[in-house]
Amino acid sequence: MDNNFIYIVSKCISVSVVSSLLTHPIDVIKVRTQSNNKMYIRKLSDIISLSNGMNASILRNTSLVGSKMCAYETIKSYRDLTTFNDKIIAGGFSGAFACLIGTPFDKIMVQIQNNNNKTTISSIINNEYRKG
Repeated sequence: MDNNFIYIVSKCISVSVVSSLLTHPIDVIKVRTQSNNKMYIRKLSDIISLSNGMNASILRNTSLVGSKMCAYETIKSYRDLTTFNDKIIAGGFSGAFACLIGTPFDKIMVQIQNNNNKTTISSIINNEYRKG
């Protein structure tokens, strides 16, 4: 791995973390609305609950963006992506790979966002593991 690859991936992950911090409260409202979890912002605790799952959101985005960028850069290093079709195919494969990595974290994020209790990432993983 060269320094340019590490720079590109770290820059993309950093931007992903910033975007998570900015969009997370809106995402919590969306998830709660979709699951019919009526949330009314009447007091400070309701506003604070908009940060539920922030760590899971950051974990999801960093794993998704990081794996997507690593996969794309790896494909690009092995193949000469000169045509638009080659770039589309490489992007599709790297996106599919990233979905395999990021989807479990997405499920964890939604479960935490939809829960007003203090739930941790490890407790969600343990509950899912027990379900089998």
